[in-house]
Amino acid sequence: MAETTDTTQEEHHERSVFDEPKKKRNVGVTLAIVGSIIVHGALGFYLYKSKFEPKYKEYS
Repeated sequence: MAETTDTTQEEHHERSVFDEPKKKRNVGVTLAIVGSIIVHGALGFYLYKSKFEPKYKEYS
């Protein structure tokens, strides 16, 4: 006779209060990402202001 095994228990796993908590992103990584976004935004704003806005000269 063919043996049948019930694999539904293994496939469906609910989190229990006894399971270890899910790994969170490190605070240092989050700070690095936010800092990088701020620096890139400031650099882009500076380049836009210095290169792409016209600076009119007054000739008299």
